[in-house]
Amino acid sequence: MKTNLIPYSYPFQKVSDFLETDIDKKLQYFYSSFKNEFFAFRIKDINEDKNEIQFYKDCYNEGEIEYDTYTFENEIKFHFSNLIYKSFDVIADGINICFISNQSIPNYLDKLDRQYDFLLSHSRNKQFPYLIKYLNLIKQELNHYKVLDNINEYNQNLKDSPFKPHDNIRRAFFSSLFAICIFHELIDESFSKEDFIDVFTSQSTLKNIVFTCNNQLAVSFFEGIKPLFDNMSTSSIAKSKRFFTKQKTVLSTTNYESSKNRIKLNFKIIELNKDLEELTSDYK
Repeated sequence: MKTNLIPYSYPFQKVSDFLETDIDKKLQYFYSSFKNEFFAFRIKDINEDKNEIQFYKDCYNEGEIEYDTYTFENEIKFHFSNLIYKSFDVIADGINICFISNQSIPNYLDKLDRQYDFLLSHSRNKQFPYLIKYLNLIKQELNHYKVLDNINEYNQNLKDSPFKPHDNIRRAFFSSLFAICIFHELIDESFSKEDFIDVFTSQSTLKNIVFTCNNQLAVSFFEGIKPLFDNMSTSSIAKSKRFFTKQKTVLSTTNYESSKNRIKLNFKIIELNKDLEELTSDYK
């Protein structure tokens, strides 16, 4: 693949760069983060064929396994999927350019299909077979754009949403947001991405999101994305009745405010905030 193409002609450049070189750097970091004077003595086993490390816990209860297993897939899956989701914004730009310049959208999508096939045939997929399921996100997105109604919908802004996302927020942002929620176990992984997007973008919907985490983590999530919306307020969240707590009750104004006041920084919240900041910084 040529690397000097304008972005919308080859929206997968960063995905390709990751497969070519960056994944090696990530793998090196994965091992070096354990093989040091602070953690090396706690390593139980290293499986370099599967790129897995078994690591003794600090403490564990009777009957529990005394070690955790860390995998390279978990190390890279959010970063890799986020690169893929960011390419969707470039695809949306490409479709808009086709509209403006009267170019054929089907021809553009066919071209992207061929690029996707090239990525799918990359040798890295044999070395790391699980990469294919993340690359398949591209195919799913391209199939959506092949439906005319979806093309028209995704080229409109989302001002009908009760939360009023900023004009530069599009479908790709919510795809990345969905990945963050799954990665940090805020929602059940069986919840579909399309339903997730529907909750945030539709004027009216019967869909709702049930958080599987504690309320403090859920509220930290909303606080992290608020700056990208004109109406992501405590009252609009509660009034929408689209978000439910772990106890399957509507996230009310009272629950939200009390949980917000009880937030104490811990590892989970710090890691969530870091990923939300990385995502939102691209849209501010």
